[in-house]
Amino acid sequence: MLGNARNSALQGAIVGMMVGSMFGFVVGVYTAVQTRRLLSIPLSMIVSGGTFGFIMGCGSMIRTESEVPPYDPNNYWTVVHSRRTQQ
Repeated sequence: MLGNARNSALQGAIVGMMVGSMFGFVVGVYTAVQTRRLLSIPLSMIVSGGTFGFIMGCGSMIRTESEVPPYDPNNYWTVVHSRRTQQ
């Protein structure tokens, strides 16, 4: 169950890093042309890629489908909670 969410988060983070780095490259080139500082290109790529990768990784993990149904009558915690509310 956790492995599926971990793999989904990793895949989302990798895709997010790639998309964020591409956007960072465009912004970095524009900034480098304006300020004549070439260091802004890799810096912008790293910051944008890391930020968007983190956001995409979290979003992918949230959207992962759970293998456990929302209500399972054989689940221990569900049975215990229902017994407590019946008393």
